[in-house]
Amino acid sequence: MNILEIKEEEVFELDIHNMNRREAEFYLKLSLDNLSKQYKEVKVIHGYHRGKALLEMVRERFNHPKLETKLISINPGLTSLFIKDEYLS
Repeated sequence: MNILEIKEEEVFELDIHNMNRREAEFYLKLSLDNLSKQYKEVKVIHGYHRGKALLEMVRERFNHPKLETKLISINPGLTSLFIKDEYLS
């Protein structure tokens, strides 16, 4: 997959920045489990001003069978997750 060719309608945005770590991890896993096959990228908004627990969970500890790779944004409150081709339509 070429991440430079992903269209806006192929990106799912997920805002977890007002959740605690346990809630956010559950919601992220549930969202990926049920993600429509049209989405190639999940933009996770985890924030960074209120501590690093969510940032570290998403970037360092979170893993899921559908994930191909993670891209750390220049925006410290955002991480992009890219889905493996085998899970796409």
